[in-house]
Amino acid sequence: MTVKTASLRELLGDLPDFEQGAAPGQTPFRLDRTRALLAELGHPEDSFHTVHVVGTKGKGSVAAMLTAILTGAGYHVGTFTSPHLLHLNERFAVQGHPMPSEALQSVWLDQVQPAVESVRERHGQITMFEALTVLAFVAFGREAVEVAIVEAGLGGSLDATNAMRHPSVIVLTPISLDHTEILGSTLTEIATDKAGVIKPGTSVVMGLQSAVAERAIVRRSQEAGATLRPVRERVWIEGREPGRHTQRVILRVEGRRMELTLPLQGRHQAENAGTAVLAVTCLVEKLKGRQSLATALRDAFREDSPEARGLAVPVQTIIDGLQRATLRGRFEQLAEGPPVIADVAHNVASARALDATVREVLGRPPYYVVGMAADKDHAAFAQALSPNAQGFICVQANHPRAMPAEALAERIKAGAPGVSVESFASVADGLRAAGIRASQSTPVVVTGSFHVVAAALRSLQEGQWEMSSG
Repeated sequence: MTVKTASLRELLGDLPDFEQGAAPGQTPFRLDRTRALLAELGHPEDSFHTVHVVGTKGKGSVAAMLTAILTGAGYHVGTFTSPHLLHLNERFAVQGHPMPSEALQSVWLDQVQPAVESVRERHGQITMFEALTVLAFVAFGREAVEVAIVEAGLGGSLDATNAMRHPSVIVLTPISLDHTEILGSTLTEIATDKAGVIKPGTSVVMGLQSAVAERAIVRRSQEAGATLRPVRERVWIEGREPGRHTQRVILRVEGRRMELTLPLQGRHQAENAGTAVLAVTCLVEKLKGRQSLATALRDAFREDSPEARGLAVPVQTIIDGLQRATLRGRFEQLAEGPPVIADVAHNVASARALDATVREVLGRPPYYVVGMAADKDHAAFAQALSPNAQGFICVQANHPRAMPAEALAERIKAGAPGVSVESFASVADGLRAAGIRASQSTPVVVTGSFHVVAAALRSLQEGQWEMSSG
């Protein structure tokens, strides 16, 4: 068929988009709509094996690492992530590359849109994220992927991705307070919601968690009869050597030692790497004895030495994969003189990880160009960064949920007393101001939300700012 010239986003029309600020009461989070869509389409998600990645921090990084390892091992891998930075089709990747917009438009028009219209008559309005989730499953089915890495959205038990019936492995990355207006006001409530993705008979990789979150995950795993693999019992970081653009890491996973160069910075990324390796191990073990993909996995991952059979994945396959794992907006260097770093940290826990990485890698207090959504804990975010901050420059991304720059500056001042705080109308203006205030060696870090980082990337591409010390 001939695909219309309208963009995928235009074809999706006016579906309620919670990322743009649609009120939860307008179209409550629930699974019946997504389940009905998948049933209408013949359950495309059952045609491949899935790794469901859920949590608050590190989901995107773990998904990228899993993708790199499995594609490097020779498997046809689909990856569904959110949100995107610059283009909607970034959310749908095959072999680590975004699917062409034309292919996604074709899947939408041929299969998903008719199903949405049919299900809407029985279950009410479909949300944007529900439609995108189902679109990913149908597109991956068309592409005949063998394994899909599926990153949850902001939730857990009622997240559209949880409509999958038979995930092969569930990964729970670190859980912290975020989206409290939707998921719950306490860590126990949030962890319980996210642990709700655990299904009977699944293998669960539990990333490093607080005691509160761990209790919720253990309780749900026991209720579901799932096999729980805690990272803290099976993964050790035996050494780390940070560098300017990469870090050297020595990991021991399930007794196997591996030395690697990781292109993602910070101790938290070394921990994410250990989580990804453990998840690959669980996936291979889960698939033993099955036909097709299981046979391919055994053939590709076989190693003859007796000590290797416990892990069943050649160490070099893992090392090579992790060394290729990259992800935009995760301590990504955008410019030199002064160095400009972009990081999508947007809650208190991720701000602490960012602060630790800045101290470790950059060595000097930076100017922070910060823009945040209105529903975040702005003062606590600033408090986490302020002990090692040269100053804060508050900006506002062009997004409905963005906090106005002047109002954000007042919140930042409350969390960072004694630190210089200014505000500018746009991200590009804030970056120009940071370039004037910074010396050649004083870093600038753009952070606070995906949308601010995306705005920085766009303005850099369009030549709207150029860093120069004044």
